[in-house]
Amino acid sequence: MIKAAIERKVSFVLLAGDIYDTEPGFETYLFFHEQMARLEDAGIPVAIVLGNHDHAGVSPRAERLPGNVHVFADDKPGSLEVVSGIWVHGQSYPSRDIQTDLTERYPAAVSGALNIGLLHTALDGHSGEHARYAPSSTGRLAHHGYDYWALGHVHAQTVLREGRCHIVYPGNLQGRHARETGPKGAMFVEYDAGTILDVGHQAFDDVRWFRIEVDAAGLDPDADLLPQVAARVLAETEESRSAGRMAAVRVRLHGAAPATLVDLGEDEIRDSLRAGLASRDNLFLEKIELDLRLMAQDVREVDRHLTSLAGRLAHSPEAEQALSKAWKDLCCGLREVGGPELEAAFKTWRGTEPPSKRIGEELAAALPRVRAALLSSGKGGR
Repeated sequence: MIKAAIERKVSFVLLAGDIYDTEPGFETYLFFHEQMARLEDAGIPVAIVLGNHDHAGVSPRAERLPGNVHVFADDKPGSLEVVSGIWVHGQSYPSRDIQTDLTERYPAAVSGALNIGLLHTALDGHSGEHARYAPSSTGRLAHHGYDYWALGHVHAQTVLREGRCHIVYPGNLQGRHARETGPKGAMFVEYDAGTILDVGHQAFDDVRWFRIEVDAAGLDPDADLLPQVAARVLAETEESRSAGRMAAVRVRLHGAAPATLVDLGEDEIRDSLRAGLASRDNLFLEKIELDLRLMAQDVREVDRHLTSLAGRLAHSPEAEQALSKAWKDLCCGLREVGGPELEAAFKTWRGTEPPSKRIGEELAAALPRVRAALLSSGKGGR
């Protein structure tokens, strides 16, 4: 980002908080100082508000940064004419957990100038998974009189409002995990004579995260299935990988699948996919999630085999002999343990004859449970 700012000869740079995580090491402070010095050498001023991670309680003192950097105070909002005719208004966080709307005290817009609000906030309805620090609303910002609000805290690039008042989250410079997908970078804003002309995003991420959903029902059952999944991953990440950027991919393979795929088992599916993509440059399979069920025709095949098995057992002489012997052994055991009374009580409960004549009915009643167990275990095609 610093390199692009210098090459494009920007007028100034705005940083809306969370420049680094809470209490980083000395190397992080040193790196940041060096980057600000590069901007100073290029004659580019920088305005900063501190957020919940880099709040005033953990940040290095502002006077230790190069002279081109202005860090807004944390006790009240302030204003800075960052370049001629451009006023930036902002306030840093004094501590991590700010629950008040800081904009209530932001100064009024300077007449005849371009006014920018620099704010670290979770706007109502736009914070997502982020904590609601310094909560405010799009409506409140739009009616404050500023031309542009440069927002921090939410990691997703979002233009909430355009026109007379732009309200913009640039997002973070680098996706931190698999939930932060898509291009990550900064906003470059063009202005002239106190008017915002254009707002455009430029990506700077080194690793781009992808979440790829593959519905097994959409695959060709007559062709090898896992190569089709691999081809989908390669197609969706092609642009990023071709640009030399690492693609970190989480794949979710779900839906109705043929038995030839389900029967492979989760470990073999994962191993095969990783092996099929291992030789590709700039590609990392972060995780493979599986949520597969048998296709309808395979479910019917399970039912057919179970019904046939139940029929064979119900009319099998071997099964009747085994049941008869087991019945006699059970009755003898009950008599030995509890006497004739226990044996009689058992026969009153289960009948006086071996259950061979009822096995067909009992197997038929058990089929739904067996079928459900087979299908849920993913072994129904075997």
